[in-house]
Amino acid sequence: MRSPSGEPTGAVPRLLGSRDDGLTLLMERLRPGTPLNESGAGWEEQLELLGGLAARLHGEGEPGHEFISMSDLCADWRGALAGEPGLLAELERLVAWADDEVLVHAELHGANALLQGAEWRVIDPKGVRGDRHADVWALLEPDAPPLPGDRAAAARIAWSWVTRYAEAAGMDAERAAAWTRVRAAPEASSITDAAWAARLRALAAPSSRRRPEPRRTAAMKVGSGQGGVPEESPAMVDQLPGPPLGRGALSRRR
Repeated sequence: MRSPSGEPTGAVPRLLGSRDDGLTLLMERLRPGTPLNESGAGWEEQLELLGGLAARLHGEGEPGHEFISMSDLCADWRGALAGEPGLLAELERLVAWADDEVLVHAELHGANALLQGAEWRVIDPKGVRGDRHADVWALLEPDAPPLPGDRAAAARIAWSWVTRYAEAAGMDAERAAAWTRVRAAPEASSITDAAWAARLRALAAPSSRRRPEPRRTAAMKVGSGQGGVPEESPAMVDQLPGPPLGRGALSRRR
């Protein structure tokens, strides 16, 4: 995975040689090669590290047309979303967003980030030309912690994951959340792991597509003779929001 100029990105192993028209590659060996998901890092720390790696990969400029487009990658998702017209329409809006094309890894997760000395390198990119915000597989992978059964609580936790990852990756959190939704639904319909499918369905749930009214708490600010005014709780987090209309991914982990 190189920049459009042909220079190494520094986030992937060095390419030492190639043959067979690029079908056979000789890559540097990573030592100790420990996967991020086996490093002892907590889930939120993994999200931040993966987000930082995504930002480095995405910062290399617009990719060439030899890479498949995000629209082509989404072909199977459209079929899976045929019974979800709202999510299908959201997917088409996201795919149509064309002013932020980068080379998307498309399978960036904790098993595809390996330790090289004191630095992390990513491996096994799918290599897709599209919106950087589609690089959200880290939020969907099966090793993620389970979400609570309560829909509102699940949405608040999911939104905290999205914002943590998006901030590290230099992404707009609402667009990253939208890509998470449209990827989670078709993925949930094609897997047999019940716990993983349930978490994906929670990420794609209708209640996660709108920003709800804040929860009220018992804390009050007392006005001057005008009664109490509700004070927002510091712990209050909005449910997973969707992008405003008009604004402007990834196979299962193998």
